[in-house]
Amino acid sequence: MGYKMVRDNHQEILGEHISGQWRTSPDPVSSLVKKLGEEYSELAESRDPAELYDVWDVLDELTALLDPDGSAELKHAIKVKHL
Repeated sequence: MGYKMVRDNHQEILGEHISGQWRTSPDPVSSLVKKLGEEYSELAESRDPAELYDVWDVLDELTALLDPDGSAELKHAIKVKHL
């Protein structure tokens, strides 16, 4: 069974209009990494700046899952400051 990423409040907006079951991926990080690849491919193909925001949305979600306490962000900020 495949999973589709649900973003932008789709479930709240479309839930009454779409039959079927809304499921949550058992591995959201893997799903988001896959989605990031899809969004990057669309950006690389179209060069549409709107695709940058789709990439950004996925990165925001990945950041929240992989760096919930912001420790990697702090290390990155220190590295950038030194550069």
